[in-house]
Amino acid sequence: MKKPYLLLVISLIAAALVLTGIGAYIKYAILRPYGLYQDENLIALPFMLISDKGMQCVIRDAMHPTEPSAVPTQPPESTGEPTQPPTEKPTEEPTEEPSEEPTQPPATDPPPEPTEKPTELPTEPPTDPPAEPPTDPRPGFDPEDPEMEGVPESWFDDVLFIGDSRTEEMRDYARLGKADYFCAVGLTVFDVDQKALSLPGMGTVTLDQVLSENQYGKIFISLGINECGYPMDSLMGAYTRLVEKIRDRQPDATVVLQGIMTVSRKKAASATYFQPAHLQLINERIKALADGKQIYYIDVNDSFADSEGYLPDYMSGDGCHLYAKYNVLWADWLRYIVKTLNI
Repeated sequence: MKKPYLLLVISLIAAALVLTGIGAYIKYAILRPYGLYQDENLIALPFMLISDKGMQCVIRDAMHPTEPSAVPTQPPESTGEPTQPPTEKPTEEPTEEPSEEPTQPPATDPPPEPTEKPTELPTEPPTDPPAEPPTDPRPGFDPEDPEMEGVPESWFDDVLFIGDSRTEEMRDYARLGKADYFCAVGLTVFDVDQKALSLPGMGTVTLDQVLSENQYGKIFISLGINECGYPMDSLMGAYTRLVEKIRDRQPDATVVLQGIMTVSRKKAASATYFQPAHLQLINERIKALADGKQIYYIDVNDSFADSEGYLPDYMSGDGCHLYAKYNVLWADWLRYIVKTLNI
C-alpha cells in the first residue's frame, strides 16, 4: 500500500516541478522582457497561457513590435515636466495620481486583470499652460482659419457626451451648446452601465435612464484611457456592447466614436499601455466599429499629437489632461470635424 502511495506523491512532485520549470521559462524568458504578468504564480502561468485568450492577445501584441498593432517594448526617454509652472492655478491642484484601479464591472461579466495596474487620472488640470514656447508645430488646427470654421454651438444642443475626466474637463472649460454630459473621473466601458451620476435637470441617473428618458440626435463616446491596460478582447467586447446598447436605446441618433487622445512622453514612459502605438491599436479597433452612416469615428490625435504621436508638453500639466485653453481648442476642433463629416 505504501509503494503506490509513494509513487503517487513522487508523480505529483515531478508534475509540479515540470509545471514550475515551464512557468519559469514563460515568465522569465518570454514575458519578463515585456514586463508582462510578472506577479503571476509559476505553476499557474502555463494554464493561463492555454486558457486566457486575453493574455494570448496581449503577449502576441508585445512580441511582434514590427506589426502596426504592437506595443513598444521600451518606452522613450522622459522629456520631464514643464520648466515653468502655470501662471494661474485651479482651486484644487492635482497632486499625486490615485493608485486605485478602475471600478470593476458587474460580477456577471468581470474583465480580466490588466497587464499593468492602470493609473487613474487626476481630477483637474492646471488652467493655464506654462509660458515656454511650443517645441512642436502642432496642433494642426487653427480655429482662426476661415477654412476651418466649424458648426455653430447650437448644433450640440441635442448631443449627449459620454466620457471620463477628459470629457468632464471639456464640459467645465468649454461646454458646447446645451449638450448633456454623462461623464466622471475614472469612468470606463466596464462600469459606465453601473454608474449613477448627477446631471442638471435630471438628478442622479444611470446611463440607462438618460437614454430612456431623453431623445438625442447625436451621441459622442470618449472612453478608453483608464482601461487601456486591460486585454484587448475584453476592452473591445465591453466597448462594442456599449455601442450596441446605445444603438438599441437611441436608434435614430448618430453615434460618434472618439479615438483615445494620446499622452505625453513622460506619461507614456510610466507604462507600456500608454505608449502611442498601443493607444493607436485600440483606436484602430474602435474605428472598425464605425460604418460611416450612423456610426462615425474621429481622432483628435490627427491634429493634437506631435510628429511622434505624443501629446506636446506645453498642452498639459500632467501629461493626460489638457490645460483650459486647449480644452477650448479641442471643442473648436469638434465643431470643425463634425462639419467635415456632414453629420
